[in-house]
Amino acid sequence: MNNFLETSQTLVDQFDYLMLDLDGVCYLGAQPVPYAIKTLNRLNSNGLGLFYITNNSSRVPSSVSEQLTGLGLDTRPDQILTSAQATAQRIAEIYPRGSVVLALGGEGVFEALQSVGMKVVTTADGDPIAVVQGWSREIGWAQLSEAVLAIKNGARHFATNLDATLPTERGETIGNGSFVAAVSNATGQPVLSSGKPEDFIYEAAQKLTRSVCPLAIGDRLDTDIRGANAAGIPSMHVLTGVGRVNDVLFAKETDRPRFLAADLRDLDTPYPNIVCDDGVVKCGDDVASVADGIIFLNGETLDTSRDKDCVEVSLNSYRALAHLVWMISDSSTEGINLVLPRIEVIH
Repeated sequence: MNNFLETSQTLVDQFDYLMLDLDGVCYLGAQPVPYAIKTLNRLNSNGLGLFYITNNSSRVPSSVSEQLTGLGLDTRPDQILTSAQATAQRIAEIYPRGSVVLALGGEGVFEALQSVGMKVVTTADGDPIAVVQGWSREIGWAQLSEAVLAIKNGARHFATNLDATLPTERGETIGNGSFVAAVSNATGQPVLSSGKPEDFIYEAAQKLTRSVCPLAIGDRLDTDIRGANAAGIPSMHVLTGVGRVNDVLFAKETDRPRFLAADLRDLDTPYPNIVCDDGVVKCGDDVASVADGIIFLNGETLDTSRDKDCVEVSLNSYRALAHLVWMISDSSTEGINLVLPRIEVIH
């Protein structure tokens, strides 16, 4: 029998730091995620370290910490790591203080570069040695063209992050990655990103916190979870943001979280043993299995033809089902061909 994961401890008993994404984990726009603030305050009062990692490069850490504090979660600026700060750290590792760097982006990019001693400019006329591209509402043809001119003149191209879109209340709008792609298309030169899903930002966070055993928590599989996995940091996915159950079930191996949760409350409840054995996965008292291509959940067929919006399952059933689907996918040489209904977790 293959014991994929054996632990009946709570997750907070196993880690010394939580490295949390913000939007979708701690808050949704201007509102706190349900249960997040109360849970994190309790864990913090019990001595667990909290650290926040964001791909938002336009804001300075003090602005982010003020937002969290305003939501009821007392937070210091030194508990925040933005993709702009991670990029500035990488720049400082490559170039000496006083180097000329062309910056595009918001206040967060300029402050981060200045804090590591770089001379920040906004045009290509000063012969910058590097271009750092972050997001701002003000970026347009003029700013992008300055970046292109500098890169064609020999400057190295850095990006704070490569998120193609930016979620807003009205829907997804153009993100930094799309601006970066425009510059890359014009220059033909590679770009080096330091934000999620790159491992650099997680490794930088671990150095800053001096964490021995951190747990990364996120709602996006292709940034939060993939980046943590790349850095070798255990990851936990929550269903309070972008990634839904079916996204997790069909995630490729690089994007699969080590732990599955509905929300942050699941951090301090016992995490059941997950045991995989020849087409059967057990998670606590819940069992997911496959026979002749049919998925069973606790002995009942997971019906793909029922006329309803979704199938509701318990948290442990979801965990068992996810590991089963991953097992099926990994054992197939032709790719997974399962048809599943939309699944929601009832907590």
